[in-house]
Amino acid sequence: DTSSIIDELAKLQASISHGDSAAKSKALALSRQLTASLTEPVDAASSMIFQPFISFAVQTAVRLDLFSRLIQQQAQQDNKPVSTHNLSTACNKAEPLLLSRILRVLASLNYISEGNAPETWLANPTTRAFAIPAIAAGHRFVWDIQVPGTAYAPKFLEETNYVCPTSATDGFIQYALCTKYDVFEYMSRMRPDRLQDFHTFMGNTMGSRSYWIDWYPVREQILSGYDASSTTLLVDVGGGKGHDIVSFADKFPPSSSPAPSNLPSALSTIPSALRDPRIHYQAQNFFEPNLVHGARVYFLHHILHDWSESSALQILQNLRKVMKPGYSKLLIHDLVLPDRGASQFQAAFDMVMMTFNAGMERSRAQWEGLLGKAGLRVEGVWYGEGGADADGIVQAV
Repeated sequence: DTSSIIDELAKLQASISHGDSAAKSKALALSRQLTASLTEPVDAASSMIFQPFISFAVQTAVRLDLFSRLIQQQAQQDNKPVSTHNLSTACNKAEPLLLSRILRVLASLNYISEGNAPETWLANPTTRAFAIPAIAAGHRFVWDIQVPGTAYAPKFLEETNYVCPTSATDGFIQYALCTKYDVFEYMSRMRPDRLQDFHTFMGNTMGSRSYWIDWYPVREQILSGYDASSTTLLVDVGGGKGHDIVSFADKFPPSSSPAPSNLPSALSTIPSALRDPRIHYQAQNFFEPNLVHGARVYFLHHILHDWSESSALQILQNLRKVMKPGYSKLLIHDLVLPDRGASQFQAAFDMVMMTFNAGMERSRAQWEGLLGKAGLRVEGVWYGEGGADADGIVQAV
């Protein structure tokens, strides 16, 4: 009941004040339970009706670069509140009335703060988070690529007798955008701007969470037993812009030719600042056998959840072909869903992946089943810091 939730929250206060991330995660979950217990059921059900309109207001703010402009204007005014009129001028003279209506929504969500005078606004810490380029890129990518698929998903499922989509070329997004390309091919051909946004966003997926190299036992599981004289240490399969592998090389130098392997279109987006001389960049399609044989580790970060069972199996089988028995290891960095009690984030992200590419998040049993079909065996599972919503590492041989 409500009183017991409040009591549990009170018990966590000391741990939270000392920076305990697990306690903070638990407190957030309890806070959601408290909100649910205080909300009338009919209000909870009806509030979802209005969520798309909140989303479009936020998206409009992102397109106007409103968060960054508010921060800039406030700094120019000695940290005083910024008027709607001044923001209108800063936003290429967007209509003040429209801005006022958008800003009202943002303030109601505490994404910005209201000043003491009417039609004045202040940036707050959440405003500054929205202004991070990678966060803005994520909003643009999701709105233009995934939201159309989400809008048509119920109709698609109705027409296909309510079964999970399993084809990357015949899913929600293809139905909505009238294409037979998978989402990556579609963006490469039709929306390269959103492909760039996708890779920029993926470089910031950790948010406030720690990197896997901070909680996975790298020295014991990877470096111990590594033959530096003859093999590559780590192959980052589908490694995007190389953010993971650069972080790895920074923490564990010297690394012998760690290699991010990705499609040529993805490698071309890697800025010169991330072209690290310690790293070998290899154009590679992970639906074909990897060009690097016998590496110590083949690493897949947020790759397999993009794909259905059959596609994920093909990726794994291609990697198994080049793994050295008794030496090579496969690390899968993804969510590991609990058997019961999934968090809102975990459950929602599974829907994200269904929409994205007919993919899915998986439980430990589902990972074991998938890897078993590929001739691999789960050797261990590690969970990241940050409570229930944290990613895990599934290690297979």
